[in-house]
Amino acid sequence: MSLKRPIAILGAITWVVSLLVAAWTAPAVAATGNMPSPVPVGQTWYIYQGYNSGTHPSPSGYALDLTIGPSTTSTAGRAVVAPLAGTIHYWQAAYGNLCVNTNDGRSFTLTHINPSKTSGSVAPGEVLGTVGAAGTLKNNGVAHLHFQVWSGKGCYNQSPQIPLDSAHNTRMCGAPDLTPTGPSSGNGTWSGTYFTAQNCDGGGGQPADSDADGTPDSADLEPYAPGGARNRGVPVEGNRQAGDFNGDGKRDIAVFYDYGGGRTKLWVLRGSSTGPKVPIMVWDSGVGNWGWDRSKPVIGDYTGDGKADLGVFYDYGGGLTKLWLFRGSSTGLKVPTIVWDSGPGNWDWSRIKAVSGKFNGDAKSDIGVFYDHGGGRTALWLFRGTSTGVAAPTMNWDSGAGNWGWAQTKAVAGDFDANGRTDIGAFFNYGGGRTKLWVFRGSSTGIKSPTMVWDSGPGNWDWNSTLPVSGKFNGDGKADIGVFYGYSHYQTKLWLFRGSTSGFALPTVNWDSGQGNWDWNNMKPVAGDFQGDGRSDVGVFYNYGGAQTKLWWFRGSTTGLRIPTMIWDSGPGNWGWASSLVN
Repeated sequence: MSLKRPIAILGAITWVVSLLVAAWTAPAVAATGNMPSPVPVGQTWYIYQGYNSGTHPSPSGYALDLTIGPSTTSTAGRAVVAPLAGTIHYWQAAYGNLCVNTNDGRSFTLTHINPSKTSGSVAPGEVLGTVGAAGTLKNNGVAHLHFQVWSGKGCYNQSPQIPLDSAHNTRMCGAPDLTPTGPSSGNGTWSGTYFTAQNCDGGGGQPADSDADGTPDSADLEPYAPGGARNRGVPVEGNRQAGDFNGDGKRDIAVFYDYGGGRTKLWVLRGSSTGPKVPIMVWDSGVGNWGWDRSKPVIGDYTGDGKADLGVFYDYGGGLTKLWLFRGSSTGLKVPTIVWDSGPGNWDWSRIKAVSGKFNGDAKSDIGVFYDHGGGRTALWLFRGTSTGVAAPTMNWDSGAGNWGWAQTKAVAGDFDANGRTDIGAFFNYGGGRTKLWVFRGSSTGIKSPTMVWDSGPGNWDWNSTLPVSGKFNGDGKADIGVFYGYSHYQTKLWLFRGSTSGFALPTVNWDSGQGNWDWNNMKPVAGDFQGDGRSDVGVFYNYGGAQTKLWWFRGSTTGLRIPTMIWDSGPGNWGWASSLVN
């Protein structure tokens, strides 16, 4: 049996840059269907190749090639699931082809996947594997899932193939009725169609859980990497700033990498005139010594020696948190030492969100921590920098009970008004698609009470779809805020709030990925002046699946941030994006 089916490649990603908000069409969504789709509930997928086209003649005339968008690479590593209950009939390794006989007498195939099992029974919604990388498993250079259903058992050539429509009781819940005739984008019937997978109860049912790990996407730091709410990934809080660890005038990127078994290594990508260099390992905790998922990093020059230090709040459980400091030096970061110990029961690590900056305008960076005291009360605690590290924290601001929801806060730090003191910008979620930006201005005594400087208005800004970073992107001396905003159809836009002496200008779109080209959920950004030209850049670690990560570089310029270029590629199997904690 052969599955030699050359697939038509649509071409490389086209980056779209616009200063206007591009219109987009919502994915087709059905309220009902006959069977689940082969992808996790809540995910939006794209029919790359449809019925009866090119590589889909008989016996694959009613097959679909599914991707997350027009990109030929971005679907690698995505989970695929069983749409129906049944028993695995055979596994064909060369093609990554899994044939399943269903309990109701039909069969389906999932092809070009790396399997999680190759025998035994399967349940609806059970993860059966992940999409193989482009150029593997005979997928002809396109990372995709080939999905097909037959009216009887045995898959290929054993019984008639059937379309995915209501007439055959195979309409996928959340997809249009994919009848034998329908629209086409030129690559087969129904090609170019988006759909969002739903439970077959007509309304989405349970919350989306893309990696099927039991933690809803809304609470999962890594919605596409199985693990749990505290599983591998960058927290949504934190200023995501690079640091000049060796004092050469160029910012470096620090990445904590999880090797499992309580072993963590620290990798650094050093800044250079041409951008960040390839990562080098600068510290190894050893087995059992450092729980990667118990770390919250912050970066700043806390001792005022001209070299950035790396601080890590480490969770010991039982309300005990310690602050470890990796001191900067001319050769890089030194072995960490403890500079603060909260004592048992005094400081709950899970309740902190930390940012860093020279809030009082002296030569030493301080750490600001938003601490959740419960009951809608948040306090801002300040760890002031000293020549030996940081001083014990003091409370700088208290919201009072019921006035500030810690969980609704995303904070970044920067000198937004160019007065020589770092400020904190806090995006606050009011629900209903409404977000406000509050600024805590730096002063000679610390940080002032916040003032509201921007209001999106109801329905205009989904806080949950934002990743903010801060930097002096145009080099005018004022820090700006860049916000990566996730849209449907795997489209991401970069909005820019430009700093000014009075606050911020209204946000404008600085970059638009276009549909199908950039999945917001697969990016981890970090900001810093990597090449030492006086303008901050943004580096984005992007997940390509199959333990392959690439670093894209948005260079700072006089007009903002430029179109990204790829400057580092780990190669397949070498760098698990979900194992990387970036700051």
